[in-house]
Amino acid sequence: MVNIGAMNKEAIIRQLQLQPHPNEGGFFTRTDQSANAIRQADVERRLATAIYYLLTDDNPVGFMHRNRSDIVHCHHLGGAIRYILVDEHGNREERILGSNILQGEQPQLVVK
Repeated sequence: MVNIGAMNKEAIIRQLQLQPHPNEGGFFTRTDQSANAIRQADVERRLATAIYYLLTDDNPVGFMHRNRSDIVHCHHLGGAIRYILVDEHGNREERILGSNILQGEQPQLVVK
């Protein structure tokens, strides 16, 4: 659990106005979206969006899912997160998103 002074998970959720993610676990809020959109499978999708996403000790797992577009993940604070990536051929790769770059963690990760 992240606890930097008065900054604990409840304070972060409240300050960033995060809500439970309906499909993937954790908490999130959309912070920006492009004005431009495309239609994809009869659904209008923005060309770009940005969100805050938080996993906590009592909600620590983001569920496996398929991205409909490339996503850039950035690590801001807290513990590292292990990603299990599976490509369209079934090849599996693990990456660690975190701030300890000297131990092989990546502060930014692009997931196709």
